[in-house]
Amino acid sequence: MIAFAGLDLAGNSAKEARVVGSIAIFLLWVKFFYFLRIFEPTSAFIRMITQIIVDMGVFASIYLLAIFAFANAWFVLDAK
Repeated sequence: MIAFAGLDLAGNSAKEARVVGSIAIFLLWVKFFYFLRIFEPTSAFIRMITQIIVDMGVFASIYLLAIFAFANAWFVLDAK
C-alpha cells in the first residue's frame, strides 16, 4: 500500500501503479508461504516446494545453456 501511494503521489500512471502493486502482492504471498513453515503440517510441504524450485533453477540453467548452444550452431549454419 505504501508503494502504491508513493507511486500515486509521484505522478506516475495508473498502469505503472498496478504493475508495482501486483509485484508487491506476489511478494506478500511468497512471504505468507514462508511463514507457513512455522506450522508442523505445512513445514514439510513448504521445504519440498522450496527444494523443487532450487532444483528447477539448476536444470533450467543447464537447459538454457543447451538451447543457446543449438541456437548458435543453427545461426552459424544459416549464415550467408
